[in-house]
Amino acid sequence: MFDGEEDTCWNSDQGSPQWVYIEFNKEVELNELHIRFQGGFAGKDCEVHGSSDGGTDLIKILDFYPEDKNRQLRI
Repeated sequence: MFDGEEDTCWNSDQGSPQWVYIEFNKEVELNELHIRFQGGFAGKDCEVHGSSDGGTDLIKILDFYPEDKNRQLRI
């Protein structure tokens, strides 16, 4: 979710849990995911879920625990 501007970011309501749902128009093979949390607002216990058959039943693929350092994380 990029708009090409360095000084803007996606912002959600406060509270837990938070989530972002991304749906592709066709089947894709995802090799890397790049995430950057704004300093002071990093997620603590994060998960990536997905579907291998294009269905709505999502399965957990992995857990990750980002550092709160305002840098890009590659998972």
